Amino acid sequence: MKNARGGLQYNNDVLKKFFRRWKKKEKTMDGSGGGSFCQLNCCGWPGAPEECCSKRGLKINEEACKTWVYPVNYPARDYQVSMVKAALLRNTLVCLPTGLGKTLIAAVLMYNFYRWYDEGQIIFVAPTRPLVAQQVKACHEVVGIPEDATAELSGSTSALVRRRIWQTKRVFYATPQTVENDIEKKVFDPKRVVLFVVDEAHKALGKYAYAKVVRLLAQRNCHFRVLALSATPGKDNKTSRPIRTCA
Repeated sequence: MKNARGGLQYNNDVLKKFFRRWKKKEKTMDGSGGGSFCQLNCCGWPGAPEECCSKRGLKINEEACKTWVYPVNYPARDYQVSMVKAALLRNTLVCLPTGLGKTLIAAVLMYNFYRWYDEGQIIFVAPTRPLVAQQVKACHEVVGIPEDATAELSGSTSALVRRRIWQTKRVFYATPQTVENDIEKKVFDPKRVVLFVVDEAHKALGKYAYAKVVRLLAQRNCHFRVLALSATPGKDNKTSRPIRTCA
């Protein structure tokens, strides 16, 4: 069925898998992991004991999380819907050639996490400022995240202004270096981050800022989802494994 924003609204069959998956891991979920399970493991599900995670994140909107939304202004291609479903459940590396809809998948995921977490923050990083600006435009054309809730960040903005932006906005587009600096200088609270989207993820190797940001976030917040996007992740399992480990 359609929702008020013109999207397809699905039931929570996918989300129920989250709850079953959490129940299986209940005895070992001590909050020491690196974010391999979504915030749903202990943040708002009926009957989920809050004390099971010492680093629990933000409370989920229980009404909003009953459904997830997919836009009807774009064709619902099976492979894209399938990838969105996978990314709702676990950290995911999406490998698609240019032009086959990686940005759409990211935008749909961002919109649903925006709906589910009233106080949660979403970060989309790209390696250069022109790519960041390009993704801002593309994501807003796909889904209806309010523009007054989003911000494009760069190192040219003063730390004081960025701090105010981090406090008042919920969706951010930036280069990884900007996010890395703001984490290290404690400009924003990493525990509010619920989704981290990485464009050109094949760069997420070694000491590159992508990998450093994920490590910094994981040290401060064990409850965030990672979506990595790449058209060229590697020619074989050996070269792509570091990227998949990061994601």
